[in-house]
Amino acid sequence: MIVERLAPGQGGVWRKAVDQLVPAEDRSGELLSEAEAESSLEDDRCYLLVASVEGEVVGLLSGFRFPDVECGGALVYL
Repeated sequence: MIVERLAPGQGGVWRKAVDQLVPAEDRSGELLSEAEAESSLEDDRCYLLVASVEGEVVGLLSGFRFPDVECGGALVYL
């Protein structure tokens, strides 16, 4: 298994992974556009990871890092 953090220019990879792995009835709305995925990837606080086995996408994870305003440092929500 290979797990990769996507980078700018890979918005289509994220969109395809969501389309393949998240059933339409489980989504909170319409599938995001490639431009929306690219916008997220351009924000270094956004983490979009894709897992694949032999080139087939088998998992995905999103996260967001923001400042810990209470204790300093950063918090990440997955």
